[in-house]
Amino acid sequence: MTAYLQRHLRYLAAPQTHKPLISFGESITPNEGDDIYYPIVDGVYQFMKHDPSVDFDKTCDQRGWSAPSVAEFMALPHEGLRGWGANYWRQRGLSTAGMWHVLEQFRRDAKRRPAGFQGVAAHITTGLPYVAYGLDLGGYATYAVSPHRGAYSLGVYSTGRFARVQATLDALPLKPDSFDVIVYSAVLPTDAPTDSQIEQMLMSLKRRGGMLFLLDVADAVGRYKKLLRRHALRVESLDLRMMEDSVTPRVSALLGRRGAMPPLLVAKWA
Repeated sequence: MTAYLQRHLRYLAAPQTHKPLISFGESITPNEGDDIYYPIVDGVYQFMKHDPSVDFDKTCDQRGWSAPSVAEFMALPHEGLRGWGANYWRQRGLSTAGMWHVLEQFRRDAKRRPAGFQGVAAHITTGLPYVAYGLDLGGYATYAVSPHRGAYSLGVYSTGRFARVQATLDALPLKPDSFDVIVYSAVLPTDAPTDSQIEQMLMSLKRRGGMLFLLDVADAVGRYKKLLRRHALRVESLDLRMMEDSVTPRVSALLGRRGAMPPLLVAKWA
């Protein structure tokens, strides 16, 4: 087993059962002889039998969205992509900046150095894992999890260092109680997570100091707050409109007209 694979398997687990995984040829498995094998294809850990990536890519093409080049991907979310709309990327730029504001404050409170290992993180998304790329650069051992692996998701910038995991959001193959940070970002409002999917994410968070970020989830914000508080999490919301007001007039003019932006939800174990 390569050191690269061994490192990744420390934080992956079999979906549903959450058993530890071992390497077996070009796949990983909970145990040899179980007849349950998850292939590794083009660097992607595949935990799904049906691959919806082709249909997802077609849908993006039909909307007139462009798949990013490596340079465009590395510049997201602050520089948007053709066809997606300025407001779309403005909102994502603000929500991502808000996430980093909270993480930086947490680092300072913990008296950790700005360089070096910061923890283990997962970016769970139905689209482009640009947050995973940023977390990796920020010092986190990072896992990008998505049901799609095409040019609009896990297939982008294949030489990036973060681990790529193709899985259904109802059965996340993440080791329980192991992640310091989990970020969820939706592509469309219809991709907002269900209660059971949020509970799957919480299962993987460390009970002490673990943080869950919900980015760009316009609908059911109040319901999310109630759910997280039932799990004894402290929930805060960052008003993105206030963040936009705090930028310089020149930058504000470049951003264009302000639309209705959902708050960034941050949940921490109480």
